[in-house]
Amino acid sequence: METLEDTRRRLVTVRDLHGLVRTVKVLSAVAMRQYQKAARVQEDYRQILMQAYQALYHLGKVDPWSAKERAPARPLPSVSGAECLIVLGTDQGLCGPFNEAVLSLVVATGVPEHLLLAGARLEAPLREAGHPPETLLSIPSSLAGVTFLVREMLLHVESWSSQLEELTVEVVHQCLGDGPGHQPVRTRLLPPDPAWLAEVARAPWESRCLPMTHLAPARLLSQLSRQWLFSELYRVVVQSMAAENQARLLSMQAAEKTLADRAGQLELESQQLHQELVTDELLDLLAGYEAVSPPER
Repeated sequence: METLEDTRRRLVTVRDLHGLVRTVKVLSAVAMRQYQKAARVQEDYRQILMQAYQALYHLGKVDPWSAKERAPARPLPSVSGAECLIVLGTDQGLCGPFNEAVLSLVVATGVPEHLLLAGARLEAPLREAGHPPETLLSIPSSLAGVTFLVREMLLHVESWSSQLEELTVEVVHQCLGDGPGHQPVRTRLLPPDPAWLAEVARAPWESRCLPMTHLAPARLLSQLSRQWLFSELYRVVVQSMAAENQARLLSMQAAEKTLADRAGQLELESQQLHQELVTDELLDLLAGYEAVSPPER
């Protein structure tokens, strides 16, 4: 039978865990807001790059959408026909079925020969599924490390570009939805979506003046394309990390409620055991008093 001391020790443990869960929940909420803000800033930078592409198009020196200038220039394959795939998971736990959802989408939509994985917790499931990654990168623990991760990804994309004649790169990652949840998505990174290219080309130039450049058009286009690729990779990384922290926040909220309920149950059990102990002591005192008291005449 459990004693009062055992119940109180369990209650102290549950309260300590409750405090730890609350701390993790607060940290996850703060981190999620930081990554969401970074994603919004990156979206603004993406709009600036689109204006730069528009300027190149309206200048007429080079057509960013022509078959000669756009890299790579070829018919676009379907989503499942990519030669290279980047998968974003997590290095840390406590985020529910986050990695399992990413793995399900990867397996369901097809795995190419070249697979780059960021997130150590997905490595073993991918190997068990028969799709070992050729490269494993670490997910940064803060926003400051995202730039370094993106640069490493760019190096691997450039390596693929030197090995393959026709480079098609896609990314699988989690992103925040319109509601409180998140969902895995698979998007094309290279080549650019032709619908997006056509939309940018059709957009009117809002100013009466066109910008001037002293760089060669081909060189300027190359640098813009690299900046666009960096921006897209940065955006999907911070979206994935925002979704990861949201998943951890939701898990901690559920754990906090469970621990609060358990603490309430243990508190009630402790009170009941304490009351039973007090009652037993009173009964013992009463029995002892009756034993030493003289019989009534």
